[in-house]
Amino acid sequence: MTVTIMSDAFGKSNVNEDEINLAEILSNIWEKRFLIIAVVMTLGLGTFLINWYMPKIYSVDTVISPGILKVVDEGIKNEIIYIDTIENIKAIIEMGTFNSGIIKKINESEGNKIEHYNNLRFKINTPLKSNSLKITIECNEIAFGEKVLNELINQLKLNYSKKVTYYQEQNQFEISGLEKIIENQELKKKSIQSKIMSFDNRILELKMEMENISKNTEKLIFDQERFLRKPSNENNVLSSILFTNSIQTNLSLKN
Repeated sequence: MTVTIMSDAFGKSNVNEDEINLAEILSNIWEKRFLIIAVVMTLGLGTFLINWYMPKIYSVDTVISPGILKVVDEGIKNEIIYIDTIENIKAIIEMGTFNSGIIKKINESEGNKIEHYNNLRFKINTPLKSNSLKITIECNEIAFGEKVLNELINQLKLNYSKKVTYYQEQNQFEISGLEKIIENQELKKKSIQSKIMSFDNRILELKMEMENISKNTEKLIFDQERFLRKPSNENNVLSSILFTNSIQTNLSLKN
């Protein structure tokens, strides 16, 4: 409420209440309370119905990474060959390369459910410091979004299948070559082991021969000394010479 104070020429003051009376406002509101309540309820109900019947939009996403085709050994640092770069994969998806294939496959199983999705739009981001792509699609049903993303992955596999097959054959060829090298090395190893075993056996035989020669030599020396102690005659001299020759022969064999 606003009060205006006015002064006349004689210094008197008059108070005029020329603004809206607060009591009148409250009275008017009370009289129209049912109308106000009806308007508020109508707006609330309208908002509820709009939210209820408006189609809900869900975001479904997946993360993919390019597969490794080959690892080339270059000494200190190995070179990794991927199926493709994430930039190229992102570009071909955003160009809609696989959209027709996805729509065809989904329609075959769902009965033309995505005729209105002729322009599939994928949101693609690259997670920080990773060699991967996060692919997102917005749709009315979560299950439907999952099917679209699964079919996108199948289309990617089909697109790179020839390249994968080529590298698989190359890798298998290299593996076969390495297996042959390993097989040859195993044969050489067995041959060397056989020779080592033969040498070990021969060494064992020589040791046994040396032991026998040593025993024979000791026996001959003992017999020679026994003959030399007997009185000298021609037979003893001849026997001594023969013993000496036998001992020398045994010593030579031993050495």
